[in-house]
Amino acid sequence: MTLLWKQLRLLPWLSCAMTLATPRKRVAIIGAGAGGLVAAKVMREDLDVVVYEQHESVGGIWRRGGDVVYDGLRCNLPHQTMAFKGFPFVESETRGRSFVDTRAVTAYLERFGADVDVRFGKKVASVRRRKKSSGSSGKQWEIAFAANDEDPEVFDFVVVANGHYEKAATLGSSLYEESVRVSHSRDYQNPAKYAGKTVVLVGARSSGTDLAKELAFEGAAAKVVVADKNCRQYKTFFGQKLAHAPPIVEVRKDKSVLFLDGTVEPAVDEIISCVGFDYAFPFLEGSGVITTRGRVVEPLWNHLFLVDEQDSTIAFLGLPHSVVPFPLMQAQALAANAVFAGRATLPASEERRLDFQKHKDALPRPKDAHHLGDAQWDYCKQLVRLAADDDDLATTTTTTNVDLVDGWDRFVDTNRAIYNHVGPRRPAIPGAPDVYRDLQYEADHDAGSWRCLNEDTIDDRLRTLYIDAVRTTTKKNHDEGHQQQHELKQEDAEECASSTTTKKTG
Repeated sequence: MTLLWKQLRLLPWLSCAMTLATPRKRVAIIGAGAGGLVAAKVMREDLDVVVYEQHESVGGIWRRGGDVVYDGLRCNLPHQTMAFKGFPFVESETRGRSFVDTRAVTAYLERFGADVDVRFGKKVASVRRRKKSSGSSGKQWEIAFAANDEDPEVFDFVVVANGHYEKAATLGSSLYEESVRVSHSRDYQNPAKYAGKTVVLVGARSSGTDLAKELAFEGAAAKVVVADKNCRQYKTFFGQKLAHAPPIVEVRKDKSVLFLDGTVEPAVDEIISCVGFDYAFPFLEGSGVITTRGRVVEPLWNHLFLVDEQDSTIAFLGLPHSVVPFPLMQAQALAANAVFAGRATLPASEERRLDFQKHKDALPRPKDAHHLGDAQWDYCKQLVRLAADDDDLATTTTTTNVDLVDGWDRFVDTNRAIYNHVGPRRPAIPGAPDVYRDLQYEADHDAGSWRCLNEDTIDDRLRTLYIDAVRTTTKKNHDEGHQQQHELKQEDAEECASSTTTKKTG
């Protein structure tokens, strides 16, 4: 009896020892940009993490020496909303500004990723499914590298976080003649080489608006025209230095450009495509895992997991666009980690496929498959609820991730309030001076509070700017060889100005 009792008393210790001896499962993270770094920090408490980065530094498009972000870029989101939960920007990075520059984001991500072990200079060439070598049920992933002398490595899970600013989306080639140079916003670095030139930018979202502003007001371009699918009539602003035009219909051999309303812009020197980027996963080509067309990746459930695997072992971070990206990818990493670690269960494959098809059928355009916009806030909350695996957002098994999950809804709601405050103060005219980037915010995400320090000053500046901009709007018709100038009524100018300065409520 005494011997048996001693043996029984040893059982818990033996069980514990066996648990400790069980090797932790491995996850490969492809990319050491913002998504890869946050995934590594979230997952390392539950899994053995290996991060592969083809370049020699962290940061993705924000890395030092990168070629995607242009020289004069300032973020179009205040850093109070950009930061990962629990890791705010610091004064040495922001230099007292809410809307920071490239240098600040680079420094922030380097500081955030300082404790992440990254294998630099490792370009992933292929990711393929393989059966588990032990003969047990399930599959693993084999990762091969571009360098021929490197052996493939095997992982239980994969996080795809290679970003989506590598493959430039192209314009319809049938519209363009060789007479006019066509480039992409990715190729733009600064306005110096465009001095004295007439430039047409295609696209009026972030890059088109920012480049137009820089060319027209910080460079010496002779004229800047923004071709926008939502514009119906060609108009010029700010002394004809800046124009807002309908879509391009034809680019002619004499370098003139015809717009949809019949207006012709003569002697165009360059057309810059600002229509964004297509998703690309060259290491998954031919794998049968996903299908990629332009800005559409399918079939995915919740923009994150495959629809056809009950126990999903691969996750795609950062696909949603028109979002605040860093916190969103943090939420995705928390959800993926919970699934990989076995603490959260996805809906059945059939249910996920039905959800995917329902989402697809409801899209206004196929290319909007990953557009979230206002839906991003609930999306982030839902992912973190999945990470907690119940409605108690403070429940998880790791110390660090408890802090991330706790208060998540309050964190998201604070970001949403600031985001919505910025929105109506963005330029009403594509390419107009970006006064809104001088807004100054303070935020306490733990308390769920925030305030704008200079709202009235900025709103007054906006009002003056837009009254000035539209006072003498010019409608041109170069085909007929004449210009027709017409004065907008003062109340029209006031309406344009006031539409950008909506006060926050509540």
